[in-house]
Amino acid sequence: MGQLIVPDYGQQFLLPPALEDWVGPDHLARFVREFVESVDLAEYGIEEVVASEGRPRYGASLLMMIWVYGYLHQIRSTRKLEAACRDQLRMIQPDHNSLWRFWREHKAALRAVYKQTVKVALRSGCVGLVLQAVDGTKIASWASSRTGWSKARTAGVAGADRSGAEANRAGRAAALPPAGAGSASYGGS
Repeated sequence: MGQLIVPDYGQQFLLPPALEDWVGPDHLARFVREFVESVDLAEYGIEEVVASEGRPRYGASLLMMIWVYGYLHQIRSTRKLEAACRDQLRMIQPDHNSLWRFWREHKAALRAVYKQTVKVALRSGCVGLVLQAVDGTKIASWASSRTGWSKARTAGVAGADRSGAEANRAGRAAALPPAGAGSASYGGS
């Protein structure tokens, strides 16, 4: 028997006491945080700048974590990164301008950190490199404008005035290559 969902006004915490409780033990965000915390950002020319006026800036390590997380999820757009922060993180929501400014000022450093993530993943065995080769085989096809199926040809074959068997015979006859052309090699002579 189902139960109704009703609010419990005696509940002590609406949210967990720590953000760590929201993230699973094997979640990718944990790897990203540990990775960025282990990287010396000053080595890449990234310094924490404290604003003397206006609203406080986002920390460079936080923005780096967001960019690395986006890189691992193949998110390259600042607006999509902003939406991902809003939808997935819900607590930390830098605007796309802050993300763009960080990217503009630290392009080379981001590229170097991205390469470092791949190296760490290779060393830890998270990723394997596999050779994928294409031998360059060229295969002849019957998809020229003369033998291909156009809208008019399809309508003619499947016309309403023909019976199903007649349409099948016409379709098979139209799909067959001309006599003697079955063994032609690709590229002609």
